[in-house]
Amino acid sequence: MLDKALHKHLDTMESLKEELENDIDKIYSGIDIESVVKNPTEAVNSVTLALQSLLKEKYLPIAVKHGFDLAGIVKENMKKNKEIKIQDSNDPTLNKEIVDGDNGKS
Repeated sequence: MLDKALHKHLDTMESLKEELENDIDKIYSGIDIESVVKNPTEAVNSVTLALQSLLKEKYLPIAVKHGFDLAGIVKENMKKNKEIKIQDSNDPTLNKEIVDGDNGKS
């Protein structure tokens, strides 16, 4: 059960990451070059505030909820089984991108 919950959580986080990247691209594509040339400080501040708002209002609550949900599942599993099993494998690269934080775009 725990392995399924972990995989579901990782899939959800990957989906959210893609959605976040798309939202960031939308903000960047909306930058008016003329306003950057006229007042670079104001333009940078505007983009920074838009990114901050996006993260704080849309993604932070989602990340917190999913984090607490996963923690609850792990806690419940530990109560039941008193252990967490890790997949045994001779493959040294199994889940390497997750452990190393590599998103596969290197």
